[in-house]
Amino acid sequence: MIARLTSYMASFFTRRRPRRNQRPRQHKRPGRRLFLAHSLKLFTAALGLLAARSVLKPSPALAISTPLSIQQVADGIYLHVGRHERPSPQNRGDIANIAFIVGDERVLVFDSGYAPYLGSSLKAAVASITDKPIAYVITSHIHPDHIFGNSALQAPDVTFIGHKDLPTAFKHVGPYYLRGLADNIGTQAATGAQLVPPSLLVDLNKPLVLDLGGRSVRIEAWKPAHTHADVTAFDDKSGVLLTGDLVFVSHVPTFDGSTLGWIGALKAMRTYQCKGILPGHGKASIGNQWTQPIDAMLTYLTTVVTDVRALIARNATIDEAVKQAAQSQKKNWLLFDDYHPGNVTFAFAELEWE
Repeated sequence: MIARLTSYMASFFTRRRPRRNQRPRQHKRPGRRLFLAHSLKLFTAALGLLAARSVLKPSPALAISTPLSIQQVADGIYLHVGRHERPSPQNRGDIANIAFIVGDERVLVFDSGYAPYLGSSLKAAVASITDKPIAYVITSHIHPDHIFGNSALQAPDVTFIGHKDLPTAFKHVGPYYLRGLADNIGTQAATGAQLVPPSLLVDLNKPLVLDLGGRSVRIEAWKPAHTHADVTAFDDKSGVLLTGDLVFVSHVPTFDGSTLGWIGALKAMRTYQCKGILPGHGKASIGNQWTQPIDAMLTYLTTVVTDVRALIARNATIDEAVKQAAQSQKKNWLLFDDYHPGNVTFAFAELEWE
């Protein structure tokens, strides 16, 4: 459009030409020609500025800088609690927890949310608390509601960290999540989304300890549980464990790794000397009752396993299992009808060939 306008204006200023066999008319006021030429230069310069603005203008998603709503749950630890909803253009993907830990020298982010604008808002929230830089971004697992905020957190001095198997998950399912992002959370919320896999990997039985200045955080990789590539973060100063989706509160858990492995991980986690946990979905649990969310998770998972095993022993079909298994748990969990049938199907496939 800018090119067409420029062409039009150029022809407007130069279109008066002599007829054939007619001598060009001599202008008695040459200042008019100078005026027109100067006007063309000004017009072209203005168009150039407009073109530059259209190129340099940031995408709507990344331009948002309103600080994320956060609450301080412990000394130097802040949490944004996502909604208990399925992703939609209406909620713009704000359905998962986002957390950060502030040290004396640097900041660690634990999960960045479903969309680039959430990562941008997270940066604004961090800046409202401290002038210390974000140095580490932990991606707890591959699910899309936890990874696409990374798009707005990329910087030369930021290190992205995850499970040793997380790059493989990014390669296999990342493009699928990216293709469906706009349909799930809306085009504007999805603008600017990129896949940002970890560059620093954490191996099983080899925790990574990060120094934030005045506090250290231990990143631990787990065997298949919620997914095949889960990590947690334990802050030694506060005694708070950031669990990612290894722990859900109120929101029914979702299966995508190993049901039996998840039970084992939760039992191991329960033995930790913690003072609180920050789940991947739902409110933080701080204080003496910090194990309650883990116990609720164990009750749900073991009920699913027990019921599915019994149904398999009776040669029940998957459809019968979906209708019957762990229905006693429905009253305890939000979004039960949305995700529980898939959980039973997943558990049935895992347990059928024990």
